[in-house]
Amino acid sequence: MNKLAHEKLPRSAKRLLMLFADLIIIPLALWSAFCLRLGTLSPDISSFWWMLPLAPIISIPIFVRLGLYHAVVRFMGTHAMSAVLKGVTLSTLLLATFVLLSGVKGVPRSVFFIYWGVAVIYIGGSRFMLRSYFYALTRPKTSKNIYAIYGAGEAGIQLYHALHHSHEVIPVAFVDDDKSLHQC
Repeated sequence: MNKLAHEKLPRSAKRLLMLFADLIIIPLALWSAFCLRLGTLSPDISSFWWMLPLAPIISIPIFVRLGLYHAVVRFMGTHAMSAVLKGVTLSTLLLATFVLLSGVKGVPRSVFFIYWGVAVIYIGGSRFMLRSYFYALTRPKTSKNIYAIYGAGEAGIQLYHALHHSHEVIPVAFVDDDKSLHQC
């Protein structure tokens, strides 16, 4: 998709694309959790196949409620990642509760912990990959490096984020006389 095609795509279409991606990613994360727990790429989950469609049925409304489909992907930050963590945590707890209360035998409990980690990586990672993709489309090829920002405290970090999202300059380093803020 080129820059012009991306800009012409309405926000509602972008949201539907993210929702459709989650409809694929969530069952994939659950299947991956079974694969990791059982140590095989072809786990026998024939008795639990119904969990694969159940996971997005539980997760998508939670994600909608937390605003995961309202965030503009290219400006996604800590708020959206927090929503991903909350959404995956709540949906994992509800899925585990449903499975445990249904009396189904043979589902390893550790699958839910593994699913949580894999889902956070898949869902959060997909959003950051999209953000990087859209950022690369909109960033001008003539960006200039700013070699240093004086002040590595909160004001310096705010300046970094403002410059980083401006698409015109690339901050490279921080300089600060506070030794507690020094890192290599």
